[in-house]
Amino acid sequence: MTPADRQGRLLAVEEVRRALGSVMDPELDEPITDLGFVRSVDVAADGAVEVHKGTFGAEAEQDLEELRVTFLRKAHVAAMERALTPLLRARSGMQESDLGTVTLCDLPEGPAKEALRHRRAALGLPDVPDALVMVDEDGRGYVPAEVPRRLRLARSTRISIDGNAHFCRGLLRTRYPGSGDDQTPRPDGAESCHQTFIPLTQLAHKEHS
Repeated sequence: MTPADRQGRLLAVEEVRRALGSVMDPELDEPITDLGFVRSVDVAADGAVEVHKGTFGAEAEQDLEELRVTFLRKAHVAAMERALTPLLRARSGMQESDLGTVTLCDLPEGPAKEALRHRRAALGLPDVPDALVMVDEDGRGYVPAEVPRRLRLARSTRISIDGNAHFCRGLLRTRYPGSGDDQTPRPDGAESCHQTFIPLTQLAHKEHS
């Protein structure tokens, strides 16, 4: 292989990895590259791409297509909480029950808002400035008295997702020594996954044994 060919292959691998960075794990709500699921990428001379994906093998074999919508709804609930809680803290005098009237245009620009918009788009919810932020999976809002309870449930969902992601990273590091080098740290309280959602069922991969 000539140096030019080798350089071309390296650039192709980097391009594939960037593309894989937009593939979200539907349960953990993080890119599979950040989680360290992508162990290696190889691009053949003819352009064929082979991805070795570190998972938990047979114990992870489930109908992801069936579970995808459930995970997607949970990711949306968590994204709502990440967007609304800072707003509640920042606005003096705002009560939890007031969050039911917050619209997308009320949210400050930033990663949390962008992540929420992507989650809404994946569920087919409207992405317009006057759309309510706190809604169910069908886009229906809540009466003021119900909002505090929904916020608590959303916070529990977000904490659960963050905890599962942390646990999964640890399991991968245990099963695949050195996989920690493939993982991207996620700052506490930061929303780092705002890429377009791509279901795992659309990604052809080869299990890493």
